[in-house]
Amino acid sequence: MGELSEKVAAAVSAALPEGPDVDEDIRSYVIDCATSVLEDVDDPSAPVFEDLIEAIGPILEGVSVDEDSISSLCKKLENILKAEGEGEGSSSSEDKKDYVVALKDIRMGFGGRMLLARTQLMMEKNHRYGLVGDNGIGKTTLLTRLSKGDINGWPGHLQCVYVQHEVLSENRETVLEFTLADAPPGTSTAECTSVLNQVGFEPQMQAGPVTELSGGWRMKLAIARAMLQKADILMLDEPTNHLDVSAVDWLIAYLKSLQTTTVLFVSHDQEFLSEVATDIIHFTDKQLTNYIGGFDAFRSAQPDAAMGGFKAFQEAQEKKKQLNAVGSACDQSDETMMFTFPNPGPLDGVRSRGKVIMRMDGVSFTYPGTKRTILSNVSIKLTQNSRVCIVGANGAGKSTLLRLLVGELFPNPGAGEVTKHHNLRVAYIAQHSRTHLEAHLQQTPIEYIQTRFFQGADKQILYSPNLMLTAEEEELKKKRGNVEKIVSRAVKGKTLVYEVKKVDRPDKDNSWEPLHFLSAMQPYVMKMVMQYDEVMRAQESGMAVRPLTSVEIRAHLADFQIDRTICDNNIKGLSGGQKSRLLLAAAMWTRPHILALDEPTNYLDQEALGALARSIHSFLGGVLMVSHNEDFVKELTNESWQVKDGTVRTSSKADENFGEAFRESDAPEEGATAPRKKRPPPKDKSKKVWLPCPSPVPRRPWLALHYLAYPPPSPPLPVACSHLTAPGWHPTRVPRAAPGCHLTEWHLHCPQRSPRKLTSRL
Repeated sequence: MGELSEKVAAAVSAALPEGPDVDEDIRSYVIDCATSVLEDVDDPSAPVFEDLIEAIGPILEGVSVDEDSISSLCKKLENILKAEGEGEGSSSSEDKKDYVVALKDIRMGFGGRMLLARTQLMMEKNHRYGLVGDNGIGKTTLLTRLSKGDINGWPGHLQCVYVQHEVLSENRETVLEFTLADAPPGTSTAECTSVLNQVGFEPQMQAGPVTELSGGWRMKLAIARAMLQKADILMLDEPTNHLDVSAVDWLIAYLKSLQTTTVLFVSHDQEFLSEVATDIIHFTDKQLTNYIGGFDAFRSAQPDAAMGGFKAFQEAQEKKKQLNAVGSACDQSDETMMFTFPNPGPLDGVRSRGKVIMRMDGVSFTYPGTKRTILSNVSIKLTQNSRVCIVGANGAGKSTLLRLLVGELFPNPGAGEVTKHHNLRVAYIAQHSRTHLEAHLQQTPIEYIQTRFFQGADKQILYSPNLMLTAEEEELKKKRGNVEKIVSRAVKGKTLVYEVKKVDRPDKDNSWEPLHFLSAMQPYVMKMVMQYDEVMRAQESGMAVRPLTSVEIRAHLADFQIDRTICDNNIKGLSGGQKSRLLLAAAMWTRPHILALDEPTNYLDQEALGALARSIHSFLGGVLMVSHNEDFVKELTNESWQVKDGTVRTSSKADENFGEAFRESDAPEEGATAPRKKRPPPKDKSKKVWLPCPSPVPRRPWLALHYLAYPPPSPPLPVACSHLTAPGWHPTRVPRAAPGCHLTEWHLHCPQRSPRKLTSRL
């Protein structure tokens, strides 16, 4: 009856997801009891509902499972028995399932590599499937191919919508215009407005440009567009990236509310998988294997596979001991992934890593064409010792603050300034940096590095929109008396000055102007100053003379676990994690003094996160990052900047309120769903003592129960029942302990089976 036991286990796992009160031991006990009841029945058509209620009801009531859920589970278990008795002459359960996709003997290759070989993909209508597997195995490739119908046998009549990542729009169109343009024919403005309202876009935001949305709001917009498509199959790739806690809770509720849509998604978020997935599809060894019962059932059946490739940083610490509290540099094994960050080198006049090298004074910022002030009168400072995490709700202005510091944005005219050491090198990896690789997909990583840095400076920075002169500015530069060229720079006294050449004037008439004077000129002048500064920083780093040979680049990429095989393949064939490591390696080619990361944990797998953590710990430069992953950043940072209502509140690790910034930033906005609760830490069991209970379990005389009392009674009591408020305690029911005793655990012993320990928190 092994098959019966498996079906019972699947039903119980689906009905009782693991939580604070229902752990794996409780579920194992319920599975054993239910299986025993069903195995004792001679006639499969006989009613067993009441027997099941009597056998498993009391224990489930004791761990706060409501009566309706218990009845529903028992009904499903009874139906399992009836299905067993139908015999092989009846239609199989597979035939009765309502499959929306039933593909058999499918194959899939990519870049000369076979990803799937003679496997099947089965998806039932209205189910939610979590697609899991190691990073780089081909999960995103599979979703992409399915969305295009590029798999043999794919049903062409299905309306399939793929939410791959947050929307990327560089146009100035509004949120409403952007949504309406992508909506199905015949969709009204009112329908678009209604969907945007559901996602959380207020009328003011709907009228604002897409370019001003944070990563979290862009993901919400992508989901809103998908909602308008009325999909038969909705596919999502890492949908929780960039979303704060309240937004993730909204997404969970939305996906669960779908009544006519099958969902297939990839996620590294184990909590999200546990709450959303009704089934798991495991992608491994070129095969797709279905597991019913959700992620918790899959984790029970395949614990090693469930851990692989996930970004559950804290669980990785406990299971593999790789990070060892992150801050202690972590004892390394030969198999632990390592990144090696280059030494940034000295800065002129900076003799201590604790000296301020970047600061923001009284800065206010408003996006052009809008009225909302994102940041108001903000003052902050940064050193090479800084390990800063910027926290705040989606749309609060975290990425805006980061972009102001790195020079991608400029403060409102006359509203403060951002100053930094003139030779300071900053490596910045934005939320959407991977889209930069789209223009280089046919290149190898080596060719990409050579192309990006062949001018002796970072081409991505030199040719960025905020440094490139517009056509109008190019014309201004040609007018008589205007600044034509930045020739050189020098420090005179303590003032940084630039040699400026003007149109139609000889070189001998060049003037030396201080930076504050140039900043008051037309905007194009400061763009030229920044371009010149970037070239000078490259020279200071040695990048201008660093050979762009294959040998040099291979050695650098190897420091970021990009081996020879990856180096020789086109970027198009790299996994998301490999592309992210390539971007990190390219950013570090400049030997930066400051590393600025926007949501670094979103596309890195478990091993890469550990490597990044160790590298940040040993890095001799400063670190500035935006992240929603509290487990990752809290142990790495020594300072937090909380962005809220246009202000920035700073706190150091020595402050009592250091952790409050993380908690407040995770708090949902008014009217939002409460955040998901984390499992509380295990209680201290050092004082617990076993006491026997001689009463037999009704209907199962071969079972005996023991329990733990905390604190232990003094003097020890010979039997359990003697100190309970109900002396005739039924062992299958949850007892209440006498004053001073906290009943926390049962021990189930069966001579025919191995002992089990059942835990409950009362």
